[in-house]
Amino acid sequence: MGAQRGGGNNAIPKAFQPFSPSAFRPLLWAALVCAAAALGAVTVARNAVYRTAVSLWSDTVEKRPDNPRARNNLGAALSAEGRTAEAAEQFRRAIALRPNHAFAHFNLGVALMLDPRAALDAVAAERGNGTPPDAAALRAEAVRQAEHHFRAALAAEPGNTDACVNLGKLLADSGRTAEAMEHYRSALAGDPAAQDARVNLAALLVADGREAEGAALLREALAAEPGLAEAHYQMGLVLEKSGARREAEAEFRAAVRLKPGMAAAHLALGNCLARRGDAGAESCYREALRLDPKLAEAWYALGNGFAKQERFADAMDAYRKAIQLDPAHVQALNNLGNCQLVTGRVREAVETYEEVLRRRPGDATVRQNLDYAKELLGAR
Repeated sequence: MGAQRGGGNNAIPKAFQPFSPSAFRPLLWAALVCAAAALGAVTVARNAVYRTAVSLWSDTVEKRPDNPRARNNLGAALSAEGRTAEAAEQFRRAIALRPNHAFAHFNLGVALMLDPRAALDAVAAERGNGTPPDAAALRAEAVRQAEHHFRAALAAEPGNTDACVNLGKLLADSGRTAEAMEHYRSALAGDPAAQDARVNLAALLVADGREAEGAALLREALAAEPGLAEAHYQMGLVLEKSGARREAEAEFRAAVRLKPGMAAAHLALGNCLARRGDAGAESCYREALRLDPKLAEAWYALGNGFAKQERFADAMDAYRKAIQLDPAHVQALNNLGNCQLVTGRVREAVETYEEVLRRRPGDATVRQNLDYAKELLGAR
C-alpha cells in the first residue's frame, strides 16, 4: 500500500508485511513401542479381564510387579488411551527394575515430548512440589529428561532407529540442527528404509537453504512411500521457495488429502491461495486453527487476509492473538500498528511502531510509518 497523506484518520501506512512463509515445519515422531517378545508370548484371552491391553498388562503387573517388560507394556497401553501421567510412572518403574531397558527409556522420552505436563506430573507429586512450573520451565525440563532417555535407549540398543529419529527431532526443535542432522544420518545408515529420518533430514536441509539436497531426499522418500503426507508438505516448501507456486499448491493439497489433521499443511495451502487472491484461503487458515489454535502463523496469515479486505477490526484481533502466542512475532506487531493507523488509533499506532523499532531498529519502512503517525498526531 502506498502512503496517502491527505486521508485524515483513514491514512494508509506505507506497507503491510508480506504473507508469512509457509515453512512451519512439523517433523515426525516415532511412536511408542511395546516389548514385542512379551506381546508375542500372550495368547488370545478368553477372560473378560483381557478385553483391553490396559486390562491385560495391569493384570500381569499385579501378578508380576517386578517384571520390567510388563511395566513397559502397561505404560504403552496407558499412553495409547491418553493416560500419559500413569504411563510415565510405569516407564519409570520399568527403568528402575532394569536400568538399560531400551524400550522403556524410549517410551518415556516420547511421553515427555508429546505431553510434558502430564509426563512430569508424577515426578512433581513424588517430590511433594505443589507449585506448577511455568510453561517454559516445564518444557525445558521435559526436553532435558527426554534427551537423557533417548540417549539411554541408544546406549542400551545402539541400532535403535526410532530413538535416533526422536533424539534428532528433539535436537532440531531445540535449535541444535547440526547434531540433529547427525542423528538422522545415523538412523538412515542403520535403516535406509527409515523414511521419517529421511523426511526430517530433508526438512532441516531445506530450512538451511540446501534445497537441492533436501529435494533429493524427499523424492527418495516419496518414491518409497507416495502416501507420506509430510514428504509432500516439505516438497511443497521446496517448490514454493523456487517460485513454482502451482506445483507447490499441488503438493500442499496432497498433504492435506493424505493427512487432514496436519495444521501446517492447511496453513501452507492457505498462503498459496491468498497469494493469488483466492477467497478459499480464509477457510484453510480457520481449519489450521481448528486443528491447532496455538498456531501463531495462522492467526497472522488470517489477519493479513482480513486487512486486505479492509476488515481492520478482525485483522487487529487476529494479530493480537498471534502476538499473544508468539510475543516475538514482529511482523504481526507491525501490521497491528498499520491497522491502528488506518482506523484512526494514531496514538496506539505510534506506541506499536516504537515497539517494532525497538526490536528491529533498522527497518526504514516502519520508521517512515512512525514518522507519519507522529505527524498526524501532532496535527490534531
